[in-house]
Amino acid sequence: MKRIICKTIIAMRTLPGGLAALLFGQAKGLARFVIALAVLLCFSACSFNSQFLKPAKFPANTTSARLAKAGGDSIIVFFSPANHQPVFTKNGTDILNLPFTIESVVFKSANGNLLNERCTKTREAIFKHRLPQEIRTQ
Repeated sequence: MKRIICKTIIAMRTLPGGLAALLFGQAKGLARFVIALAVLLCFSACSFNSQFLKPAKFPANTTSARLAKAGGDSIIVFFSPANHQPVFTKNGTDILNLPFTIESVVFKSANGNLLNERCTKTREAIFKHRLPQEIRTQ
């Protein structure tokens, strides 16, 4: 008498276990890796949002803010009243020499609020089914 074992029916007693048995039992090598990666991405998709910068909101009348306190040293940012241009200082007195600069450009919106504007003008390419030498920018 020949004995037949049916792994699929035994493993399908529960739906999640049955799906895992079908997916991983049939898949080999790279396919198994792709399935595992897809499952990992599906379950961790919501946690990616916490890795992006969430800027702090300062009230419009803020003139200074303390950013970091390490030991006795503090980094204090002073904002100019006109356009909120930041100036970084150490302990509120010595200006820090940072390897970057922040330029604050603001404009008034239709309802009178001051909004930040990007400094560089962008260029858009207009493609209308033309040859590469006929493409123009605006």
